[in-house]
Amino acid sequence: MLRTFFMLATTLAAAFPFVTHAQKTRYADWQADLLGSSTLTEAFTVNESGSTFGFICSASVNRCMYYISAHTTCDPGSKSAILINTDAGVLQSTITCTKFGDTYYSTIENSNDLSNGISTSSTLGIALPMKSGQFKVVRFSLIGANSAIQAAASRVVELENNTDHMQ
Repeated sequence: MLRTFFMLATTLAAAFPFVTHAQKTRYADWQADLLGSSTLTEAFTVNESGSTFGFICSASVNRCMYYISAHTTCDPGSKSAILINTDAGVLQSTITCTKFGDTYYSTIENSNDLSNGISTSSTLGIALPMKSGQFKVVRFSLIGANSAIQAAASRVVELENNTDHMQ
């Protein structure tokens, strides 16, 4: 698991500048980047405060994961517990910090449980622990999430199949 995370983090670090400038397809409150990279696809939403919640897939390591960027700092590689709330209920999970450029991102574990909550909900709230001992709470719309996430996941399967034929 840790090895896969570091492989994905390395892949994302190399590709991230291209992903952020790629053409995006809109799905209500979500967007999907399906063309930005030869190995990555991404679905994401940005809330009113500019925080981002998304789903990113890498064909090169055959892995997808959820992430959050909430204008906070963290120590790259560090793990923290978070609380996630959806219309479907509450989930406790763990995040791992990564830094790309000047921005901190945290990947979220328990993707299957989170996917189940997202698929039946219209909003998502995440409580992130801060070094001060307080919590930062961020909320996101999930309207369009199912379609955007499905598009990103389907596209990475296509990329994997194309990569397999090229080798």
